[in-house]
Amino acid sequence: MTNYQGVIFDMDGLLFDTEQVYLDVNVTLAPDFGLHGLDKSYMMNFIGISDEEVFATIRKDFSHLPSKTLDDFFYAGRSLVREMFEGGKTPLKPGAVETLELLRKHQIPSVIASSNLREFIELLTEKANIDHYFSGIVSANEVERAKPDPEIVIKATELLSLEPEKCLMLEDSLNGVRASHEANVDVIVIPDLIAPNPEMTSKAKVIVDNLFEAHPYIVNV
Repeated sequence: MTNYQGVIFDMDGLLFDTEQVYLDVNVTLAPDFGLHGLDKSYMMNFIGISDEEVFATIRKDFSHLPSKTLDDFFYAGRSLVREMFEGGKTPLKPGAVETLELLRKHQIPSVIASSNLREFIELLTEKANIDHYFSGIVSANEVERAKPDPEIVIKATELLSLEPEKCLMLEDSLNGVRASHEANVDVIVIPDLIAPNPEMTSKAKVIVDNLFEAHPYIVNV
């Protein structure tokens, strides 16, 4: 048996290999719109941050450009990402399906808590045929404050109808770890593009290399 009665999944960089997609799309489009300096190192600062916050920061950093130019850049990026997702070829992270099957086998409900838009969460999970594993979704559309604010994690525990102490969060980003910690939910970190820092190490229950390695901490297998 497990001490956890519900599991909360982040999505980008945890279930799907999407962080690299967002990075590549924005870096590729940036020169066409005059956003010189928006390179890989710049975009790495936005891992685990909501689109709203990313766009606000870019507007500030590139305020010398016309507002319409920035609007067009954001629209082009989101449209290209949507097109890629609709193609159904966005890869799942190693162990994603196996972890969901493990939870199903042990009758442990799971939800997604992601700072992404509900539109993209539903699109990705449906195209990958994993939407049926989740009993609910909490997205950027349902909260006022994205991670690292704990609101999204708290809403996820409410969706599961469980006390925070009975839930486990699976995360890849520092902001997600901070949100889980503030919500009093144990968190396992599976790093994606950014290596764990001391804060992540201190706040995580454990850090593992992939979702397969998280299984013994979810259930006694």
